Amino acid sequence: MKNYYDLCSAIVYNYYDTVNYILSRDTNIDLLYKNGNLFIQAVEGNRVEILKLLIEYYQNNQLDKQIKSSSEYNVLKSKLINILQTAIEDVILSPEMKEVLSSYIDFEGSEHNTLNDSFSNLEHLLGIGTEEISQIEDHTINISGNLNEVH
Repeated sequence: MKNYYDLCSAIVYNYYDTVNYILSRDTNIDLLYKNGNLFIQAVEGNRVEILKLLIEYYQNNQLDKQIKSSSEYNVLKSKLINILQTAIEDVILSPEMKEVLSSYIDFEGSEHNTLNDSFSNLEHLLGIGTEEISQIEDHTINISGNLNEVH
């Protein structure tokens, strides 16, 4: 948990080297914690290089642990896209930030939108809607909490 708060501070102050150091030393940081706040901070602060680090870390440490065709992998990909889409609301993006995000968000038909192309049909692939995915996440959290209480 300490690393999460250290990352928050490093992002706010644009300490790229500190972010890189923390991410390279700990492969168990949940970047989705607090609704992806670290991603949101990086986007809102126009921390392009830091956002690249966060995305790379997320892909290497959270996504790659899942089988690419699994529903869990698809849900994690969808969460990243949703967080990034939320992060750009009410933010004027620099061209550099748009370039990084264009792999995940469709900016007027971006050519680079490979991730979004692959997962824009997530609801269809899973046969459920975004609301149901959220309910599954909530249910999973409740089950996990109950298991932890038993042990």
